[in-house]
Amino acid sequence: GAVLARFYAQCGGRSGRIVILPTASGSADAGEREAAALQDLGGDTAPVILPVRSREQAHRDEYVQAIETASGIFLCGGNQMRLTAVLAGTPLLAAIQRVYQNGCMVAGTSAGAAALSSVMMAYGKSGQAPHHGIVQLVPGLGLTDQVIFDQHFNQRSRLGRLIYVVTTTPNLLGIGVDENTAALLIEGRVMAVGAGGVTI
Repeated sequence: GAVLARFYAQCGGRSGRIVILPTASGSADAGEREAAALQDLGGDTAPVILPVRSREQAHRDEYVQAIETASGIFLCGGNQMRLTAVLAGTPLLAAIQRVYQNGCMVAGTSAGAAALSSVMMAYGKSGQAPHHGIVQLVPGLGLTDQVIFDQHFNQRSRLGRLIYVVTTTPNLLGIGVDENTAALLIEGRVMAVGAGGVTI
């Protein structure tokens, strides 16, 4: 509740134009729950779900145009490798990066959060202690090259793999986000929003 309400407000509230990308999910109805919840908050324009499931669709002009006019973009959860496989090197991802640099709020849940950075975690193991092989790093969507996100953080005991990442890639700030929680990055600051915690 609090997380989605804050996202709605950051996107402009009633005047916001929100686009939802269900690409990471394998579910046909992905994004519908988020769209309905955002619509319940009000808004002059209903959230738009872009059914981008293939690289061909990520080249469609009408989808790129929807991104370019958005004040907020929400990436659904699922498999972050599906996100990068579909979007990398496409006009749609270029548009997402461009509007983000111009102030558009971009958010993601689960895989959608993990994929936001230039380097993302793809596969990993749980546990409190870092060790070699606990996680694999692959290219992400490239919205930031300063941080790396891990999700379901305390619920799935992921401290060890975040420690491993920041010790082997010391230019990255590691941010672990609990469930029902958001790490809000604005002007170089990180704020926790929601029911859980944010580990830095």
